[in-house]
Amino acid sequence: MFFPPADEEEDKRMVHTTEEDEDIIHPVNAAAKTLTEILPAEQEALLRWRRSLYYYEYAIVPSWNATSSSCNRRITCSEEGSVIGIDLSYHHLEGNLNHLNFSSLPHLSVLILQGNKLNGTIPQEIGALTNLITLNFKSNLFVGDLPISLGNLTSLVVLDLSNNNLNGLITIFRGIYHRK
Repeated sequence: MFFPPADEEEDKRMVHTTEEDEDIIHPVNAAAKTLTEILPAEQEALLRWRRSLYYYEYAIVPSWNATSSSCNRRITCSEEGSVIGIDLSYHHLEGNLNHLNFSSLPHLSVLILQGNKLNGTIPQEIGALTNLITLNFKSNLFVGDLPISLGNLTSLVVLDLSNNNLNGLITIFRGIYHRK
């Protein structure tokens, strides 16, 4: 069952955050609040992924479409136009990550897709996001083994994969953990 879209204030209440909290939770948003134009290759990567998803038209971020190439509250960019943050949590998205070209988003540091109906496995290509600080896929329908390439995400500070059906271990401290 899908619910009507939440307005901005309702969305904040749903995740229990305030405007002041947002800069702490999403540090990328604090540094990127302008309507910068998304670089063409990165825009194409996002649009290609979007075309592979099923969603109700009213549930998707209105400005995430083929006629708009500006960054916004949910897709944040650097001053140069590189996508540095994606937060599409609770947007009723259905589909998988297979059509998201991770290597086209080299500066991405925040990826939050929690509370959708994304399914399938997490692709090995996610390891290309070496600048990723926050990765949140909580409460989706992901299955299978964790990709070994998650170990490449050495800048990762926040990782939440809970409420999925995933298996495996993540090697986080490769080469710096010393057992006594």
